Amino acid sequence: MATRRNTAMEIVMAIRQLLMSISVIAAATGLAGCESKPKDGAAASGQNMDFLDTEEDADARLMNSLGYVNKDADEGNQPKHTHTAPHQGALFQLGDHFANIELTLAPGEGLVTLYALDAHAENAVRLSHESLELTVTTIDGAKRAEPLVLTLAPYENALTGEKPGDSSEFRASSADLTSAKQFSGVLKMVTIKGETYNDLPVHWPAK
Repeated sequence: MATRRNTAMEIVMAIRQLLMSISVIAAATGLAGCESKPKDGAAASGQNMDFLDTEEDADARLMNSLGYVNKDADEGNQPKHTHTAPHQGALFQLGDHFANIELTLAPGEGLVTLYALDAHAENAVRLSHESLELTVTTIDGAKRAEPLVLTLAPYENALTGEKPGDSSEFRASSADLTSAKQFSGVLKMVTIKGETYNDLPVHWPAK
């Protein structure tokens, strides 16, 4: 990219010098033909040279005409790569676009559900865990005197064949979360697709 830009800039400089030379020649020709004509080169030549008012504007126009695009700037303006939580919960990315976990809370029930998902949060990923431990430290913005420890058990699903030790969905209920509007805590450990993640900060709902 640097070599291409340097080459383009050299071409721009050469074109700029050529245009300036044409402007000077046009001005000289105008003066020789009629002294009553204005001495301004652009006016004498009858050409609009406003685009040469600033070197930056001239460079931009010429670089564009040469087909040069500043890809670095364009990439910086691209929207960030994001995913949508399939169960309308809070989504947490694991690793560098490796996998995701989603957390939901059923209003009025105190039921917390954790879903293990693939890199694009589109497909379920089954885990070999017999349970997952989630420690809730704050509820509705208030820090608990004693953390609420939830043991999320695998959800058996006859339709998908998921069962303990081979499930993508884990659940736990607590009366302390029945009227909760939000909570935060830490997922002690989860192993997904061979990678283990410890002490993951989580919260609900999504921020």
